[in-house]
Amino acid sequence: MDDPFHRRLLAEAVRQEEKRRGQLIRDQACEALASRPGLEFEERLLVRAENLDQSRDRQVALKRLSTFLKLVLAAGVILAFILGVVTARSTLGVTADKLVNFFLVLLSLLGIQSLALLLWLLILPLKTDALANFSFGRAIWAMAARGFSRFDDGPRTQAVLAASGEVQLRSGVAKWRFGLASHALWLAFGLGALLACLFLLSARHYQFVWETTILSPASFEALTRYLAVVPGLIGFPVPDSDLVAASQWVPGVALDPGAGTAWSGLLVGSLICYGLLPRALLLGLCWSLEKRARRSFRLDESQPEYQRLRPLLYPHATSADTRAPEAESWLLSAQASPSQAPAVGRQGLTALLALELNLPPRGWPPPLPGVDWLDLGAIETRADQTKIIGFLQQMTEKPRAIVVAVDLAATPDRGTAHFIHDLQEQTGLPTLLLLLPAQRRESRLSPTEWQQRRDDWHHLAHQASVPDSRVFELDPDELDPATAPDGAAARLGLALGADRTPVTP
Repeated sequence: MDDPFHRRLLAEAVRQEEKRRGQLIRDQACEALASRPGLEFEERLLVRAENLDQSRDRQVALKRLSTFLKLVLAAGVILAFILGVVTARSTLGVTADKLVNFFLVLLSLLGIQSLALLLWLLILPLKTDALANFSFGRAIWAMAARGFSRFDDGPRTQAVLAASGEVQLRSGVAKWRFGLASHALWLAFGLGALLACLFLLSARHYQFVWETTILSPASFEALTRYLAVVPGLIGFPVPDSDLVAASQWVPGVALDPGAGTAWSGLLVGSLICYGLLPRALLLGLCWSLEKRARRSFRLDESQPEYQRLRPLLYPHATSADTRAPEAESWLLSAQASPSQAPAVGRQGLTALLALELNLPPRGWPPPLPGVDWLDLGAIETRADQTKIIGFLQQMTEKPRAIVVAVDLAATPDRGTAHFIHDLQEQTGLPTLLLLLPAQRRESRLSPTEWQQRRDDWHHLAHQASVPDSRVFELDPDELDPATAPDGAAARLGLALGADRTPVTP
């Protein structure tokens, strides 16, 4: 798989599969191959994805999805072409005497697609998902994904579909790929309509007229003049003002039999200039921009599944810190020390925040006597982290402290260290770290690995200026301080001033 975009798409498919499974796919030989010196973290992820067990099956699934999408688009193009032929045939061949209202024919063949093109241009500056929702390409993707799932509804197929959809939306490929599909469909429609019109105009004689009940003849003459500008410049025959006036249908008045040539030229020229050419140009533009978006796409290394791979793909990192070498620069440059951490306030609420954590089904927030919680919920993304910091900065009555709850089984990463440091520095609030073994029963970590996780989290807390005295490991069975007076919940209450005695920071 030489295409860089497809390599990254394969890595995303693996990440989605691991996300659904709830655990990493371990392969020591593959991890050793991806841990070769000199490789950037993204390249290590790509090498790992290409060499994992059953990687060939994932590549086949991605190729099969790509082929299926192309077949769906091809079927749509054929149907659009047939629809264009049928539309032209129905508008030009509905009357026995071959009298045809020119503007109704033009509106039938160009009206809807011109409106669709105008809508596409208006929403083009919007973000990717907005453009995707307003295009035929979105409909094609929905139908293709549903149809592809019917052939194979296994977890690997679902992971491939989820990865493909997420990558295309996040990279901007979806914007141009959906636009490309939309323009291809309308181009096929216009081509079918044009060929049908050329055939019918060549084989039959039509008399083009126009008629109105409420508009003046001058308005139709002006409209015809504007429509004829571009086709006339290219060389198509177009009606002049006298011919336009003579083509008004009035019962009992004879029409010029030679006027059909000029009106036919305007019809064919309008289909080409206002239908085919804009779509062909935009099709080429979307194709070029889609290629550029594919080349510029990079993996989001901050995703939790990727961050858990750092200690596995950087085996030479020290045991005291499982983060990758390039992640050390910020931690080593931290100027604050735990002794400089702000003191816990004497009054106010205590903010509680869950960071990338599945909250316990009961007993949350922990019922601590003397502690009134401000539950900030759970956050997952960087955008959520920014919102939380902004929210705390804007509060008029500041909490006396903030408790950040994390999963002890998770691997500490650079993003978590940055956030805890920024949270304490930018809000000025004392920060406490609460380690919850939320997945102890499901985890396959050995006792030694559990201890390594504790050491890693304590090391991260130290680098983020959180003293060891403010790092607590709280088991769900210890949520009630009354039943465990010497447990972590009780110690957490003491650190928060729940006993109403002075707190030494």
